[in-house]
Amino acid sequence: MTSHPEPDLMPALSPDGRWLAYVSHGNNNYDIWVKPAAGGQSFPLTTHTSDDFSPAWSPDGKAIVFISRRDDAEGDLFLMKVKEREGRLEPGKVTRLTENFMRETTPAFSPDGKILAFSRGPSGHERIWLYHLKNKTAHPFKNIIGTHPAWSPDGKHLAIIAPVAGHSGRQLFILAADTSASEPARQMTFIGNNNFPSWSPQGNMIVLQRSETGNSKAGTHLRLIQIFD
Repeated sequence: MTSHPEPDLMPALSPDGRWLAYVSHGNNNYDIWVKPAAGGQSFPLTTHTSDDFSPAWSPDGKAIVFISRRDDAEGDLFLMKVKEREGRLEPGKVTRLTENFMRETTPAFSPDGKILAFSRGPSGHERIWLYHLKNKTAHPFKNIIGTHPAWSPDGKHLAIIAPVAGHSGRQLFILAADTSASEPARQMTFIGNNNFPSWSPQGNMIVLQRSETGNSKAGTHLRLIQIFD
C-alpha cells in the first residue's frame, strides 16, 4: 500500500472501504494521510508542524477524529471534516474537542456517531473517557483504568485493554457501554500483553495484538478471541 522509506502506521479504513487513512512521517513529522484503498496517489489531510496521529473514521465517513500535539505536547482530540471531490478526499474544518494538559490516545467513534471513547492520563495509568459530540462534554467511563477502547458493532459494549493486579501484561476486558448498567466486566484474556482490539462485524469475535510476557524470543502476533454470551 505504501513504499517510501519513512514510517507509515496506524491504518484506518473508511466505513465504505474506499479510503485508507494512516499516519506518515513523509513530511518530517507525523501527519494524517489518505489514499484510495484500491490503490492510487497518497496525499496529506493534515500538514501542521506538530504531530497528528491515531485517526478514526466517523460511521458516515464524513469526519476523522485524531490526536494532535499542535496546542498541547501531550496531545488533544481534534475532529476534521472530510469531503470527496474529483476523486480526492479533501480536508475541511478542523475543530479542537478537548483542552487539557493530559495525554490522550486511541479515540473511537460509537456506531451511532454520537460519542467518542478514548483514553486519558499518563502512560500506564490511563483511564477510559467518553466525549459527547452533541453537548461537547467529556466524563470518565466508570472510572475504569484502560486504553484502546473499541465499540461493539451494536454499540452496547466496549472492549478495552487494562492491567491486572499481579500480572505483568495487559488484558482484554468487555464492559457494558451503558454507564448505568450493573453488568460486570468480563475478562477475555489471561496471558501475554494484549493491545489494539478490533471487533468482527457480527460482534462475535475480537482480533488483537499479543506479545508474550517474559519471553523476548516469542515475538508479537495476532490472536482471535471468541465472544460468547
